[in-house]
Amino acid sequence: MTSFFNKKSNKIPFLFLILLYSFLANGQDFQWARQIKGISSDYADYANGLAVDSSENSYIIGNTESLLFDLDPTISGVNIIDNTNINHTFRGTYLIKVDSNGNYLWGKTFGSYQGSDSSYDVKIGTDGNIYALLTLQELNSSLSIIDSFIKIIKFSPDGTILSTITIPQNYGYNNNLYVHSFELDDQNNIFLNGYFIGNIILDTTNPLMNVSTNSLSSYILKINNGGDFVWVKQFDSNMGSEIAIRPDGNINLLLNNSIGYTLYNIDSIDNTIIWQKDFINQRQRTFHVATNGIVILGEKNYYDTIDVDPSSTVSNISGNNTSFIIFLNLNGTFIDSKQFYKPTNGDVKFTTVTTDSDGNYFFGGTFSDTVDMNPSNNTFNLTSNGYKGEAFYLKLDVNRNFESAIKLGDENPKLSPYNNCEYFRIKKIKIINNNNYLVGDFMWICDFDPSTTNQYTFNTVNSSTINFDGFILKLGSCDSSKLVGDIDQTFCSNSNPTVSSISPNSSSILWYDSANSSSPLSNTTTLLNNKKYYGTRKNGNCPESTDRLEITAHITTSSPAPLSVSSEFCLSENATLANISIMGQNIKWYANITDATTTPTTTLLQNDVTYYASQTVNGCESERTPIFVIVHDINTPTASSPQTFCIQETATVNEIAITGQNIKWYDALTNGALLSSSAQLQNGTTYYASQTINGCESDRIPILINIQNTAAPTGNTNQNFCSSQNPTLNTIVISGTALQWYNSTGSLLPNSTTLQDGITYYASQIVNGCESTTKLAISISLINTLPANNYSELFCDDLNDGSEKVNLSDYHSKIISNTSGYTFSYYPNYSAAENELVKNQIIDFSNFKLALGDNKIYVRINSNTPCYAISELKLTLLSKPQITIPDVVPICENNSITIDAGSGYDNYLWSTGATTAKINIDSPGNYSVTVTNNYSTVSCSTTKSFEVRKSNIATINSIDTQDWTDNQNTITVYATGAGDFEYSIDGIHFQDESQFTNLISGQYTVHVRDKNGCGTVTDEVYLLMYPKFFTPNGDGFNDSWKIKFSDLETTLSIKIFDRYGKLIKELTLNNSWDGTFNGQELPATDYWFIVTRANGNEYKGHFSLKR
Repeated sequence: MTSFFNKKSNKIPFLFLILLYSFLANGQDFQWARQIKGISSDYADYANGLAVDSSENSYIIGNTESLLFDLDPTISGVNIIDNTNINHTFRGTYLIKVDSNGNYLWGKTFGSYQGSDSSYDVKIGTDGNIYALLTLQELNSSLSIIDSFIKIIKFSPDGTILSTITIPQNYGYNNNLYVHSFELDDQNNIFLNGYFIGNIILDTTNPLMNVSTNSLSSYILKINNGGDFVWVKQFDSNMGSEIAIRPDGNINLLLNNSIGYTLYNIDSIDNTIIWQKDFINQRQRTFHVATNGIVILGEKNYYDTIDVDPSSTVSNISGNNTSFIIFLNLNGTFIDSKQFYKPTNGDVKFTTVTTDSDGNYFFGGTFSDTVDMNPSNNTFNLTSNGYKGEAFYLKLDVNRNFESAIKLGDENPKLSPYNNCEYFRIKKIKIINNNNYLVGDFMWICDFDPSTTNQYTFNTVNSSTINFDGFILKLGSCDSSKLVGDIDQTFCSNSNPTVSSISPNSSSILWYDSANSSSPLSNTTTLLNNKKYYGTRKNGNCPESTDRLEITAHITTSSPAPLSVSSEFCLSENATLANISIMGQNIKWYANITDATTTPTTTLLQNDVTYYASQTVNGCESERTPIFVIVHDINTPTASSPQTFCIQETATVNEIAITGQNIKWYDALTNGALLSSSAQLQNGTTYYASQTINGCESDRIPILINIQNTAAPTGNTNQNFCSSQNPTLNTIVISGTALQWYNSTGSLLPNSTTLQDGITYYASQIVNGCESTTKLAISISLINTLPANNYSELFCDDLNDGSEKVNLSDYHSKIISNTSGYTFSYYPNYSAAENELVKNQIIDFSNFKLALGDNKIYVRINSNTPCYAISELKLTLLSKPQITIPDVVPICENNSITIDAGSGYDNYLWSTGATTAKINIDSPGNYSVTVTNNYSTVSCSTTKSFEVRKSNIATINSIDTQDWTDNQNTITVYATGAGDFEYSIDGIHFQDESQFTNLISGQYTVHVRDKNGCGTVTDEVYLLMYPKFFTPNGDGFNDSWKIKFSDLETTLSIKIFDRYGKLIKELTLNNSWDGTFNGQELPATDYWFIVTRANGNEYKGHFSLKR
């Protein structure tokens, strides 16, 4: 195919002035320019980014190295930022806002340390807010180090900082994060692009948000508008990158690499790559994405031909040292390209590109000598007279045809031969309403008016330095038409109207007090009733309109403020502004005396808040009346809950204890029925009470009512006592609260009443102040000995460890029914208990250790009388069956096994239903067996659960290799199967891990063996390597180059390329290369190769040919 770019021929020269006039006639008149600089000892100041809103306010972001920096870029304005107190190398950042006529509105500087801060770009979100990307240094005083952070700062249009996203740049030694560019989508999600080195831990709680590299890699980070990290994507290349948001919301990434660059289309939701386009042997400077496609600005610095079409179709560019533009559609398909030839003694480079709403293309760049800016067969030469180059501004129409070009830089005509312009760089372009806004840098003395008759010169030369300064330039058509507006305009007297109140009004409109006055009025001039005023239009350096708009100002007297009648409400009313009684017409409500936004009449009133009301009569709004609102929020009454009444009281609602005024009772928390104060209380019922103060009823509180019906106390109805004890009513064992004792006639008895044999006593109890209505009758028997007995018990040894610990006091109630009033002591034999031998007494009775078999303890029970008793406590500890089946029992495929639970036990029960000591199993699964020994009153059982697990020969699914080193290669085996496997690469030494490291290249046999003896499987694998150099000099050593062990991999494909990507040799099987091409020896240099394996995996590397 013939080259898409052919050297131009048959060009027809045109006069520069004719085409320059054509450019200016298309709306490129000089409007205004602003210089961004320091004062006194001015140093380098740069403008790096630009955003322009729909009102054509401009936001310029940049860097400053001037210790006395002027934020106000207008000639007459001054807003000095003094950094002379900084005693280290200074570089700060700034953000400036100017209006459509270049008037300074506000400015910001950033950072506290300001040692090496940088600005990158500024953008306007769909929310109307401003987003700035910076990197700032901060002094970490605790560690005495300088930390650096990426900052994304969001501003409101008035310059208020709304939020800041901060991302550290340093993550430990040699672990750093850097930034190139950022973008916003229509949801104001932020996409950050840059590069990093080492391990970057962006989120300690989410490993997916962390990236790692052994060298330098690029990344894209998505952050939602709340500042949360959404995803991060890594690219293993860092040779410069840039991102752009596409019309469909996805992302285009332009990423340089060692042989060119790649354009990616990336899904913004899940970061998957939709497509990619590769461009070989060329460089890109920047790119732009618009609704009509993708534009790439490129350079070619080699002598050979390059292909600018990323598809299989060829579109070549030839010729030395050329710049070009590539046009793609949004699918990445090649559409067109334009070539611009560098002059022999000069240069031409593109620096930026944008499009307008009609799809026209605008390009900025630098050039020197004479350059043809018309890429068609016609000619449009620009000639640079600057010492080190000037800037060009090129426009192509929507069909990519040349429309116009101008230059900016040296004065035209020159006012002095010494007025040289250097390094004029256009960095960003924005087109709004056919007006062109440009920002960048320049040095020395440069002219910003592209006409050939006028100059608008800025100078960066001062007494001590010649340095860079930033600029913003506006080009656009001059509008000298008469203003359009109402000839009669009415104003309200209380608004104190001034000239700024007249419509239309902007910084480009002037008003006069007569038709021929030459002195415009100040915007603060007070308007007079029925006076005429005259307006003209004056844009930047454009001529003022001669036909004046005449208007008459009419001042209408404003009505008085409205009067308030009532402003007190109950909270329960949920009153709104509409409920306030006020006298006036067309009432408007405000939250404060100066608020410009009205408050809806549906706004709920707040207590102790002042609202402001105005009335509007005849179109004039009155002053505002302050209205102080009181919303009575009545506290609920206070009462305890629950409250208890005795059943015998027959209590009513009126008897509930509560503190409050004008109490009302209800049967529900809201709504419900009003209750009579004489209503009888019901057990378990909740009653709801409110109080009323100043006519406002409070919310209700719940009070739970319990009706206490106290039960009789509990105890044994027949109780024995030793007569020598002299027992009283207090001695009786009984459970109850506040006991009351009665005799058979109902007389109340004192608790000290002596008990009499054969007499019955009657007890009640009092709970919550309520005495039980029934009584417990207890009959008393007086005896001469204690009523104790012997006790025995059998135990199973739960842990089967031959011992068990018990608390002997737990058996008191087993040997005597009434334990109250007695003391217990423990002995190993009867004699010791009888004689109370202290040396034999068991002291640690609460932790008494039982041994297997019978354990006899003798318990002496003493009373506070001469009565005592000795009881035998026999505790027998029995062993439980022991089962020796392991937790996991292997079974080879198609085999069976016998499981033995042990012999000599009374009962067996398997989970299969079998009741024998042994069973045969031929299927994997979970099983259990319970083994039991029976004793007289107890059975001791042990249950064992176990798994029968299938074990078989392994299946090798795949083997991954990491080769291409001399002795640091790796083999990783992926095997599946039901067995427990071990791995070897020599059939002798086996290991549990499936990975083998630090291997030399060569052939290996992989063995995977089942540990349960179910078999071994093997496979062959090859680790490849290549020579780093060869010397084809015929001496018999290293005369050819081939992949080591490639003869073992018969499907291997090897391609060898020179440094320009040209295919030199393709090797198969055991072939080698002798360093020639078509029989000719190739030069000694580096060559590249691509090895393709049968599975499609590729390895790329390079080696040296030495002679």
